[in-house]
Amino acid sequence: ESLPIALNSLELIAIAKLEQSVISTETEAKSLANIGRVYTCLSDYQNAQDYYNQSMEMSVELGLSENIAKVSGDLGIVFSNIS
Repeated sequence: ESLPIALNSLELIAIAKLEQSVISTETEAKSLANIGRVYTCLSDYQNAQDYYNQSMEMSVELGLSENIAKVSGDLGIVFSNIS
């Protein structure tokens, strides 16, 4: 379920870079979390953690409480798999 969402997020970022347009920081924060979910599905927990941390930082700055809650849970999954 997370893989199609994350791949869509990767496509969104790639398209934005190709068009040299700026995507909203909220979209970017959510996209970073989705990329983290792809890495979690691939059991690449270090990259997953890196993307989740980037998403968390942006989400806190923007006050995106729903994304903060989701990413907190995602980080919990990562930590449970690396410890």
